[in-house]
Parts: sequence; C-alpha cells; structure tokens
Amino acid sequence: VENARAVGAYFMEKLQGLVERYEVVGEARGLGLCLGIEMVTDSKTRKANFAGAKMVSEYCQQHGLLLQTLLGEVEEDRLKLLQMELSGVHVLRFMPPITVTREQIDEAMAIVEEGVKVAEERTRG
Repeated sequence: VENARAVGAYFMEKLQGLVERYEVVGEARGLGLCLGIEMVTDSKTRKANFAGAKMVSEYCQQHGLLLQTLLGEVEEDRLKLLQMELSGVHVLRFMPPITVTREQIDEAMAIVEEGVKVAEERTRG
C-alpha cells in the first residue's frame, strides 16, 4: 500500500508534466495508482479530443504498452460525440499493479509522451 501511495505520487508528477508541456493534455487526475489524462483539442477550451486519445492509445499499443480504451471509430454524429464526452472515453486511464516501480513508470511514460507528441502534431485545434 505504501508503494502505491509513493509511486502513485511520482506517477502523478509525471502526468502533470504532460499537462504543462502539451496543449492536447487538459488535465491529469486520479488517486493512488488509478490515474488518467484528459485528451483535449486545446487546453483553453478543453474540448474532448477523441481522435487524439485514440492515437495515443494506438501508439502505446504498438510500442508494447496496453491502455484501457473504449474508442472505436470516431464519428461526426453530434449525439454520439456528446455521449462519448460524458462517459469520458477521451480520458486515458492508467491502472498499474500496486507493485509497479518508478523505473517501470518512467518506461511507460516515455512511450505515452511519444504518443502524446504524435496526437499534438495531428489533432491540436
């Protein structure tokens, strides 16, 4: 439990760094090791960025890091987009085991950050 608290705080610091460096990351949130980052088109409007969330998730998967995602094809149907936003599918969720190490967090964050860079280049509004 102590590891979850300590490493969770370290992980949150890393996620907050993404918020500070990238316009497409609107917020980092969570508690302990149950954390997430909100993907947005820009940090001012905080409009949900479904395409960006999908890009990061796919990038991570291609590089050996599996993230929980519910995103399929992103359609232009306004009602579906509203439902997706309300359910938070544009939030990338991280739930590592409580035995995770700082080194493993660093390895995961290197992959996530590269994915965020791709999303920023392609989807920033």
